[in-house]
Amino acid sequence: MEHAASKPVWKPLVVCPAPALFESLRRYLEEAGISDYAHMLSYPKPEAARKQAAQQQANLLFLDMASNPDEAMALLGDLAEEFPIVALHPVSDADLILRCLRRGASEFLFGPIAAGRLQEVLDRVRHLRHPVEAPRTSPIYTVVPGKPGCGASTVAVHLALGLKQAGVNRVLLADFDISTGSVGFLLKLKPDFHLEHAIHDAHRLDKDMWQRLVCRSGGIDILAAPEHAARLEIDPGAAEAILSFCRNHYDAIIVDCSGLANPLTITLAAMADHVLLTTTNELAPLHSTSHALSQLESGGLSRNRVKLLLNRYTPSTGLTKEEVARALQLEVYGVLSNDYDTLQRALLEGRPAPPQSRFSRSLATLCGRLAGTPSAPAKPARSRSWLSFRGAK
Repeated sequence: MEHAASKPVWKPLVVCPAPALFESLRRYLEEAGISDYAHMLSYPKPEAARKQAAQQQANLLFLDMASNPDEAMALLGDLAEEFPIVALHPVSDADLILRCLRRGASEFLFGPIAAGRLQEVLDRVRHLRHPVEAPRTSPIYTVVPGKPGCGASTVAVHLALGLKQAGVNRVLLADFDISTGSVGFLLKLKPDFHLEHAIHDAHRLDKDMWQRLVCRSGGIDILAAPEHAARLEIDPGAAEAILSFCRNHYDAIIVDCSGLANPLTITLAAMADHVLLTTTNELAPLHSTSHALSQLESGGLSRNRVKLLLNRYTPSTGLTKEEVARALQLEVYGVLSNDYDTLQRALLEGRPAPPQSRFSRSLATLCGRLAGTPSAPAKPARSRSWLSFRGAK
């Protein structure tokens, strides 16, 4: 048996009727020191492919998805459980990538094939066969609006970015608020894949598929809600499967969700380590927040798992923090300053609130408390667009 830390000796079976695609692959296979491979010039029946693989002692299949997509997809589904399959195509096609992954492909390699790209693919396939990362269990922070319009999505976005700034390594922001999809709007995102695709594949997610479902902004991963999702129904089991998968791949997960009129919110809150119930200090939102607390308790959540956040806090125009705590019979965990004009300018300019703003300073205090680290004063920094953070590590 091959040791988990050893590098495998690849013996590929290449099913590739397209001469140009095969020639590109062949050249870089040989440059990578892989000369022991078999090439099939047409799509075989599954039994013929198994026979050839057995004769070759093949441990990897490269499969041309372009020459005959229907035959290729059928063969992929038949053989995916037997050995890793790298799907080949002359061009990058986001829809085809996802379809191949759903059928069981381990990786996807599109032309023009380059030596470095081929080696990256082989390394990822090796790690899929021999996972090297220990399972992780990350905390989930579910942001629940006490009343629609209290700024919960804005808090969720800044909280995710703030935890990253506070030193949390891998942060995921997941938008389960399908009624508004505010996260994508706030971050100016229009991703190819989103929550609806994750729901479809919730019970067979793997790391490679997941990386194609999320996008990056500000150094964090984002699972966006679909832009038009009025009819999307999310099965609670699918939501649980997604978040259970994410616990093993992130250091913190921020979930933005709808109000408690949506039954899914109770499920998302039940999975959370910390329920961040967000409200303002005005009478009408506090009345709704009181009802929200009762609904959470009726759903089986004890109050000690709920952290009350006061957003847009201005004691001169509403109840004080102490009065809010007495009215709701719940300690105020965090206070976010009312900085409406700053946040509106930031939204219009497509950037997070400036680090020296009142809102950002109060957010840094909250993030430091959640992350278990003392908050440091925000450093002056040149204002940067959210868009300029794309791909930041």
